[in-house]
Amino acid sequence: MIYLKEIKSHLKSIILIYIILFILLISTFLKYESYNDLGQMEDLMASFPKIVKAILGFSKFDILTFEGTYSVLFIYISIAIICYSLYIGATLTSKPKSFDVTYILPIKRYKIVINKLLANITILLFINILLFVTTLILSKIINVDIIMIILFSHIMLFIISLFGLAIGTLIGNIKLEINLNTTIALGLGLLIYLLFVLSNFFDNNFLNLISPITNIISTEIYITQTFNYIYAVIIFVISIILSIFGIILFNKKEL
Repeated sequence: MIYLKEIKSHLKSIILIYIILFILLISTFLKYESYNDLGQMEDLMASFPKIVKAILGFSKFDILTFEGTYSVLFIYISIAIICYSLYIGATLTSKPKSFDVTYILPIKRYKIVINKLLANITILLFINILLFVTTLILSKIINVDIIMIILFSHIMLFIISLFGLAIGTLIGNIKLEINLNTTIALGLGLLIYLLFVLSNFFDNNFLNLISPITNIISTEIYITQTFNYIYAVIIFVISIILSIFGIILFNKKEL
């Protein structure tokens, strides 16, 4: 019951975020074809200073190729999904509307938060699958074969979004107000984007390592069409550990 209720509570936001990202996908695919036909992209790219390229995500790959165009598109998809995962994590156990009903049920606290976590993991997986299928269909329509890039990008994004969910859950179970929880969570989303910009601008190994988006939009995925399995496993394990800490904090939290 808790699992299904949690999913239902996010239906509107799931539909909204998908519509926004679907429009972004469609507009990018159409713009790529128009720029490619008119030969305008090269002149446009040459006019940008390095800092602007770093902010927009243009500095890593050749934007004249579809892979390069998709890498830029996926930066913004990643930011949206990571911020969403941080938000739903931060509000996981802090939604006032569900407080009176959920927490008076004869169910142990850890079972409540585990069911909510599983529901939100399902939501993140569903959004990733939906976007993967949509992108795959659009790529087939314009006759580009980037299935492995799309697949590995979404695998990494799903793992990073689990990390965001775990951090958000941890924040949400600290004794803070819900508005402050969401502000901190979205602030972390901004920090993740700033890390990506700095990593793009300086091309520093340490910044590349700690920037989640840099590891999603990586040369392994977009050039060799594989991904950093070790990084993925480490992030996944850290996500589990943070989730466990979040559950422990929830058990000790005054309701």
